[in-house]
Amino acid sequence: MIEHPEDADRYARAKADAAAAVADGSSAYNSAKTEVIQEIVDRARAAQGLPRVAVSDK
Repeated sequence: MIEHPEDADRYARAKADAAAAVADGSSAYNSAKTEVIQEIVDRARAAQGLPRVAVSDK
Protein backbone atom coordinates (compact mmCIF):
# COMPACT_ATOMS: atom_id res chain seq x y z
CA MET A 1 0.00 0.00 0.00
CA ILE A 2 3.05 2.24 0.09
CA GLU A 3 2.73 2.78 -3.66
CA HIS A 4 -1.03 3.35 -3.38
CA PRO A 5 -1.75 5.74 -0.51
CA GLU A 6 -5.39 6.01 -1.60
CA ASP A 7 -5.79 2.30 -0.83
CA ALA A 8 -4.11 2.79 2.54
CA ASP A 9 -6.60 5.57 3.28
CA ARG A 10 -9.57 3.41 2.21
CA TYR A 11 -8.33 0.55 4.39
CA ALA A 12 -7.82 2.87 7.37
CA ARG A 13 -11.39 4.17 6.96
CA ALA A 14 -12.71 0.60 6.68
CA LYS A 15 -10.89 -0.36 9.89
CA ALA A 16 -12.26 2.68 11.71
CA ASP A 17 -15.79 1.98 10.48
CA ALA A 18 -15.48 -1.67 11.49
CA ALA A 19 -14.21 -0.71 14.95
CA ALA A 20 -17.11 1.71 15.36
CA ALA A 21 -19.56 -1.03 14.38
CA VAL A 22 -18.06 -3.35 17.00
CA ALA A 23 -18.33 -0.59 19.60
CA ASP A 24 -22.01 -0.30 18.67
CA GLY A 25 -22.55 -4.01 19.33
CA SER A 26 -21.65 -5.63 16.02
CA SER A 27 -19.34 -8.63 16.18
CA ALA A 28 -18.35 -8.48 12.52
CA TYR A 29 -15.08 -6.51 12.64
CA ASN A 30 -13.25 -8.62 10.04
CA SER A 31 -16.17 -9.09 7.69
CA ALA A 32 -16.78 -5.34 7.68
CA LYS A 33 -13.33 -4.85 6.11
CA THR A 34 -13.52 -7.73 3.62
CA GLU A 35 -15.01 -5.82 0.66
CA VAL A 36 -12.30 -3.15 0.72
CA ILE A 37 -9.53 -5.70 1.20
CA GLN A 38 -10.89 -7.82 -1.66
CA GLU A 39 -10.93 -4.83 -4.02
CA ILE A 40 -7.35 -3.86 -3.11
CA VAL A 41 -6.06 -7.43 -3.48
CA ASP A 42 -7.92 -7.92 -6.77
CA ARG A 43 -6.36 -4.77 -8.25
CA ALA A 44 -2.88 -5.69 -7.07
CA ARG A 45 -3.14 -9.25 -8.43
CA ALA A 46 -4.57 -8.04 -11.76
CA ALA A 47 -1.66 -5.61 -12.13
CA GLN A 48 0.65 -8.61 -11.84
CA GLY A 49 -1.40 -10.71 -14.27
CA LEU A 50 -2.60 -13.00 -11.49
CA PRO A 51 -6.13 -14.38 -11.09
CA ARG A 52 -8.53 -13.27 -8.40
CA VAL A 53 -8.49 -15.17 -5.11
CA ALA A 54 -10.95 -14.85 -2.28
CA VAL A 55 -9.55 -13.09 0.78
CA SER A 56 -12.20 -14.58 3.05
CA ASP A 57 -12.60 -18.22 3.91
CA LYS A 58 -16.36 -17.79 4.33
